[in-house]
Amino acid sequence: MLISACNEDRTDIAPVEERTAAAIKGLKDKLTAPPDGWLLQYSPITESGVYLMLLNFDDDGTVNIKSDVPANNGEFTDQTIPYRIDNALGLELILETYGVFHYLFELQQAQFGAEFEFLFAEEESSDLIFVSKTDNTDV
Repeated sequence: MLISACNEDRTDIAPVEERTAAAIKGLKDKLTAPPDGWLLQYSPITESGVYLMLLNFDDDGTVNIKSDVPANNGEFTDQTIPYRIDNALGLELILETYGVFHYLFELQQAQFGAEFEFLFAEEESSDLIFVSKTDNTDV
């Protein structure tokens, strides 16, 4: 490991606050760009099968989620909840209010493998790849 002193006179690197704000804005711009939203084939664990979801992110910090999860008399088939993008371990997408992802998270006493907090991993072609913030699984 090599540690060297910082030079406070450097002007070629923007302050961390500016870089963080730009990264958050960049991800939000990508999430809100498609006018018809995103198609998500969500599989918390391999054995669960796939839940189909349409996510339409809005600039006002809300996401409309349409899903094929029939629980609670259709409560999760069409709902709008707030989201936020944060930066801690990297760029995080956090679904703020109880919704379909939270419901799936709670299944099997929170052992189902679902998530409502995601880390942005990468962009591949026109896809955005997110991974679970808390699970250490390969799913």
